[in-house]
Parts: sequence; structure tokens; C-alpha cells
Amino acid sequence: MKLFTYSEAITLFSILAPVTAMAIHQGPELIAAPNRNSDFSFYCRSGKSYNKNYLMGEVRHAINLIGESRTFLIHPEPFEEVQYQISGEQWFYPLQDGSRDHVVFTRDAQVAGVVHLMIRDNGERYYDPCIIT
Repeated sequence: MKLFTYSEAITLFSILAPVTAMAIHQGPELIAAPNRNSDFSFYCRSGKSYNKNYLMGEVRHAINLIGESRTFLIHPEPFEEVQYQISGEQWFYPLQDGSRDHVVFTRDAQVAGVVHLMIRDNGERYYDPCIIT
């Protein structure tokens, strides 16, 4: 039986140590969705707050639009930019005319969250999750 030499052991350790120290990548962080059986509201960077009753009304309206002809409609549409801990395909729909706030929901009318459209100086767009309160 051959024993490792000192240099072989150091080489093996220098290869394995960084690998064992690396965190296992789990994919994007999932954001908790509100409990559909509880009251909730969201506060956004826009300074606006949206309660459960208002959001549920908007979601019901958006779900009705999903089934209609999509010739002239741009919303609601599938949404994958922010991932919530919720089962089913995520959709989003704007809240109020001219607002950058959007409700994120599933087709079974569960609110996943609310996001605010942000635009960087270079024109890049991204969605910032609003805070559940």
C-alpha cells in the first residue's frame, strides 16, 4: 500500500479545500407569498400601499382577461423575473393607470406579491418586490 507523500497530500488538499468550501447553488431565492387565508397588504417604493381586498379585485379582473382574445391586450402576461414560494405559473398585471406597481398572481387567484418596475440610468428595467405588511 502506497502512502501519500507530503507534497501529494498538500496537492490533494489544495484541490479539494476550495470545492468543499463552496456553497451549493440553489438557484434564485424564493420570496414568501402571503397566506391567502390571512389579511395582508403590500407597501411599494411608489409610496402606495395595496390591501388584500383591492388586490383580489384586480386579480379577478386580470384572470378574466387571460381568457379573452389577446389581440390588443398586453397585460396580464406571464411573469418570471421575481420568484415567489407559490405553486403554479406566475402572471402579473398593472395596478392603477400609469403606475409602475404590478400584482403577481396565479390563475387560481392566489396573490404571490406586488412588484414595482424600476428603471436604471442605462434604461435597464427590473422589478423590485414590494414589502408585505
